[in-house]
Amino acid sequence: MRAAPPVDAALAGATAERCLIASLHALAAAVLAAWAMLLTAPDLAPLPLAAGACLAALIAAGPGHWLARRGLPPRPGRLAWDGQGWTLRPDGPALAAVVVALDLDRWLLLRLQPHRGRLLWRVASARAAGPQWHGLRIALNMHATRPLDGSAHAG
Repeated sequence: MRAAPPVDAALAGATAERCLIASLHALAAAVLAAWAMLLTAPDLAPLPLAAGACLAALIAAGPGHWLARRGLPPRPGRLAWDGQGWTLRPDGPALAAVVVALDLDRWLLLRLQPHRGRLLWRVASARAAGPQWHGLRIALNMHATRPLDGSAHAG
C-alpha cells in the first residue's frame, strides 16, 4: 500500500461545538431540575418550576463551558501528515495515533493521542482546511489508527 502524500491542514476553531456542549449541559440540568421538582411537588405552579429549571441551567452551563474549552481549545492548530507520522502543529506533539471518532462528510471529530500526555480532541472541517481538505481526508482514510479492542492490544 502506498502512503498518502504529505498534507498540512488547518483545523477548525470549534466555537459552535463548544457552545453546543455548554448548551447541552445546561439543557440536561434544566430538564433534570424540572423533573425533580415535578416529582417532589406535582401541583407546583409553572413560575417556580420555570425559575428552578432556569437556575439549574445557569449553574450547569459553567461546568459545561469549562469542559467544552478543555476538550476543544480555541486555537486548534494544524494537523500534518509527513508521509511517516502525524503531528499537531505549530508547537504540538508528534502523535502516536489519530482516530476519526465521528465522520459527517464535511466535518470530522478527531481523537489525537500524543506519545506522552493526555488525549486531545480536535475538529476538522472542509471550511477550515480549505484546499487541503481532500488531501487530509485521503491521509486520514489511509493512515488514521483504527480503534483497538482491549483484548487485541498485547503490551
